[in-house]
Amino acid sequence: MARALPPLTCAWIALIVSMTSNLTLLGFFKYFNFGVGSYDALITWVGMPSLRLDSVLRVTLPLGISFYTFQSMSYAWDVYRGRATAISNFIDFACYVSMFPQLVAGPIIRFSEVADQLTSDGTTSYSYDENGNLTDAGSDEFEWDYRNMMTSATIDSRSPPAFAGR
Repeated sequence: MARALPPLTCAWIALIVSMTSNLTLLGFFKYFNFGVGSYDALITWVGMPSLRLDSVLRVTLPLGISFYTFQSMSYAWDVYRGRATAISNFIDFACYVSMFPQLVAGPIIRFSEVADQLTSDGTTSYSYDENGNLTDAGSDEFEWDYRNMMTSATIDSRSPPAFAGR
C-alpha cells in the first residue's frame, strides 16, 4: 500500500515542478529559433543545405513571456515559503499573473503583496439605479474625481506656473 507524502515533500515537489515547467517554457520560446538557426548554419557549413529547418520550424515569441514566467514563479515561491496562502480560484491567479499595468510600471512584485487585494470581495461594488438597471457604483466617484481634477487644473491665479503657461 502506498503511503502519502508528507506535506513538506509535496510542497517541495510542487515548487520544483512549477519552477521547472516555467523555466522550460521560457527557455523553449526564447532559444528555440536560436537553436534552429545554429543547426541550419552547421548543416549549411557541412554542405547539406537540403536538411535546413528554418523554412519548416519557427516559433513566435509570446509577448511578455518573461513577465508571465517570473510572476508565476513569484506566486509559487511565496506560497511555498508561507508568505501567502494558495488561492483556489484560477481567475484570481490569472489576474495576478497578467497584471499589465504593473508590467509597465516596475519590477516583479511578490504575490504576498497583492494576495489580499485579489481575493477580497470589496474590489468592485454594484448598485441599481431608480429604473432597476445595474450600475457601477464606482463610476460616480471616478467621474467626480475626474471633474475635480480637470477643474483644479484650470488656469487661474491659484494654479502653479506650469498650468498657467508661463
